[in-house]
Amino acid sequence: MIRKLNHHQIDFEKYSACLKKAANYSVYAETWYLDAQTNKLWDCLVLRDYEAVMPLPLIRKFGVKIVSQPIFCQQLGIFFSEEPSELLFRRFIAAFRKTNVLSYHFNESNFQFSLQNAVSRHNYLLPLKEDYDKIFHNYRRDRKKDIRRMDNENFTITDIFHEEEIFKELLAKYPYMIEFYGSESFQNLIREVKNRKLYTFYALRSENNLIASILLLHSGNKRILLLSTRSSKHKGAFAWLLDYFIKNNSNSELVLDFEGSMVPNIADFNKSFGAILFKYYAIQHTRRRLFFNFINFARNI
Repeated sequence: MIRKLNHHQIDFEKYSACLKKAANYSVYAETWYLDAQTNKLWDCLVLRDYEAVMPLPLIRKFGVKIVSQPIFCQQLGIFFSEEPSELLFRRFIAAFRKTNVLSYHFNESNFQFSLQNAVSRHNYLLPLKEDYDKIFHNYRRDRKKDIRRMDNENFTITDIFHEEEIFKELLAKYPYMIEFYGSESFQNLIREVKNRKLYTFYALRSENNLIASILLLHSGNKRILLLSTRSSKHKGAFAWLLDYFIKNNSNSELVLDFEGSMVPNIADFNKSFGAILFKYYAIQHTRRRLFFNFINFARNI
């Protein structure tokens, strides 16, 4: 039996226990992460006594709750404590189809099943279990060249994370993203990540000027590239920082998660480190389609 629970009906202890046991665990589905991204506006589909869960982030339109994927939450979907069956997946999808959906992203492990009216999106992962020299050998030639060029630059590296400085840098470099980087929910999320110490941060500086930085979110054995800043004046600085992280974490069970991308230039950059392509499902409706879905949904209330 799959139940649709409103936020106040969720047993958060049982939900968290199920997520922690899930083979496809993701920090994106943690209660605190969803709370920060949605201002506690999310519901959940639950199998029996929390044997599997599917969080549903929401927005409100015309007084009706609509499922909408938060921007800093690449994948959600169904989280199972045991290997799912095709039948169980179908039952979750049947319950999910009864909700009003603008956008929703499933996780990579859900991709083993077929899903109609969904598109596949790309993510790139780099396992770090090999020796650094072997990982570096698989870098593309131009990426190696960029990194070696930075070896001759005069800079310092630090792991001290000042979130206010990064907020300012993001807004200066990407003013078209002010709706997101300037939002209270985004800044609360980053502060939550910092307070919980679920991050790795590196920054390159030259004469106290910030050249580039990376913020990696901890998610089980994954390190997700959540944020980055870079200067166009220092070609290779961003790649050098990623290589620095890889070098320091080679011969480990960690996986570098590039968090995308469908943008060709970004995907090409990620592949240049020897990263492996993984796919996940996304459901994306246009606002016109959402309007008609809403009308049909309202008729059935």
